[in-house]
Amino acid sequence: MEAKKKICFISLFAYGIFNPEAKLKFGGSETQLYFLAAKLAQNDNFAVSFMVLDVGQDPVEIYNKVEVVKAYRRGGGLINMLSGFIKMIVVLKRINPDIIVCRAFGREVGVSALYARIFGKKLVYCLANDRDASGAFFGGLNGKIFAFGFRKADHYIAQSEFQLSEFKKIFPAKAGKITLIKNSWPDESPAAAAREFVLWVGSSAALKRPEIFLDLARVFPEEKFVMIMTKSKMNSGRWE
Repeated sequence: MEAKKKICFISLFAYGIFNPEAKLKFGGSETQLYFLAAKLAQNDNFAVSFMVLDVGQDPVEIYNKVEVVKAYRRGGGLINMLSGFIKMIVVLKRINPDIIVCRAFGREVGVSALYARIFGKKLVYCLANDRDASGAFFGGLNGKIFAFGFRKADHYIAQSEFQLSEFKKIFPAKAGKITLIKNSWPDESPAAAAREFVLWVGSSAALKRPEIFLDLARVFPEEKFVMIMTKSKMNSGRWE
């Protein structure tokens, strides 16, 4: 019998999806990886792990066949960053994944790439927004750590045709290493379910462009629109 392919997803704030009682703030990036992990875990050909933040939970928890493993506690400072890197490597060594999947800007992308290079594993990076495709996040210490991982990835996933084309223009040498997989959402609702309103959920960050939803509401005054927006530190003025 062929051994299962081991896949480890890394999205530190995704623990809030697995365990809502943790009350961790998460977004679309975490949600998409959660959906992918949950779906792959139902396939007997894969063993799926998911690395998340340490918020005091058990070292390993199982949610719908997904092994959820804690890495390190959130915190600032160089010492915490370095100890977090070591803990990530230790956890990855224990899981021993064949493939590591990361999505969105973060230092963990660089650590994952380092582990993959040392131990001969594969790293897949999923673009989380349009700026990912341009290399806009490569500045500063965190950006340099992220850039190392981004550039060392074995394959990339774009979520739109625009990201796909931009990535190929800016990183032509990697044009053959990117695949388009559009965002998905499991449809478990009855086909004939009544529609009550048009919903928008997101943060006030500029890249989310919430003002477009307001424009849409003006164009269709006969429809009911509902907006749920979290206040982003990047643009609290837009939220106000």
